[in-house]
Amino acid sequence: IGFIDVPVVYFSVDWWRTLHPGHVLLTGALTPKMLQTFLLTQLVMFFFAAVLVAIRYRIEVRRDARVEEEAHLALQLATEAR
Repeated sequence: IGFIDVPVVYFSVDWWRTLHPGHVLLTGALTPKMLQTFLLTQLVMFFFAAVLVAIRYRIEVRRDARVEEEAHLALQLATEAR
C-alpha cells in the first residue's frame, strides 16, 4: 500500500493545488520563524535518532561480550572435566 501511497502523497501537491500550498521549502513560502522551527525540529530528531542508535549499539556490544564470556566459561568447564 505504501508503494502506491507515497508517490500519490508526493505528487498531490502538484495535482490538487487547491488543497495544498505547494513546495514551501523550495519556493521560500515559509516565514523565517516557521523555517527556524522546522530546522530546529529536524536537528533535534536527528540527534534523538543518533542517541537511540548509540544506545542500541551499547546494548549489542554488551550482549556480544556476555555471549563470548559464556562461551569461554563453557570451554573452560569442558576442558577441566577432561
